[in-house]
Amino acid sequence: MMDGMAGGGNPPSAADNNSVATEVFIVDSGASVHATGDRRVFSHLSVIVQPESSTAATRRSRSRAHVRVANGSELPIHGFGTVRRDHITLHGVLFVPGLSKNIVSVPKLTERGYTVEFTHTRCFIRDAYGATAGQASLVNGLYELDFLQDPRD
Repeated sequence: MMDGMAGGGNPPSAADNNSVATEVFIVDSGASVHATGDRRVFSHLSVIVQPESSTAATRRSRSRAHVRVANGSELPIHGFGTVRRDHITLHGVLFVPGLSKNIVSVPKLTERGYTVEFTHTRCFIRDAYGATAGQASLVNGLYELDFLQDPRD
């Protein structure tokens, strides 16, 4: 549920940053969404404001949307936006405080027309014309994004 959207382009503050160890993004074939717990990586962020209510039942029925993480727990979504870093441009990224990794979803990439190919040491992300839009390297069992340019909003 994404009721009560507000904000947009809000500059990050130190209080909003979670301690995601680095700005490394992991290419994850099991993730259904692009997500990060680090507000600092966003160039644009629309914050989702939780609606206020007077009763517990109303609060439960209008609570924040959540994502389920690998260990089965659920974390609330606090916003969404665009990540633009030196080597990464990615749209539709969820802001999920408490998430310990920055995640690029393979299913979301393929929905947008990209092809994702994994080899024993690399991952290649290609656009509809076959041009390389991104690449990741296998590091300690995870494919860490080297670069990704997703120009489409």
